[in-house]
Amino acid sequence: MACLMSLEGVESNEQSEEVAARVDAEVKKIIEGAHKIAEAVLKKHRKVLDAIAKKLIEVENLERDDFEKILIANGITPKKKEDIEHQPLA
Repeated sequence: MACLMSLEGVESNEQSEEVAARVDAEVKKIIEGAHKIAEAVLKKHRKVLDAIAKKLIEVENLERDDFEKILIANGITPKKKEDIEHQPLA
């Protein structure tokens, strides 16, 4: 890792290691938070995911209409295709 220069012009490995440790800690925190959210979403929608998996085992491919029927049968209102295409990613 590149060294940072102190005000006196002396290389400071301690500072760069400290910054790296803080960055690593923040990245770990973000990843763990995202993992918890993903796990919660999967648990919340387990019933519908199982229904989709079962149907895919039967037919291998699902058209949008069939997919939406499964969602509706499990109490989920599908989003309109137009809304999805124009939605920002983040």
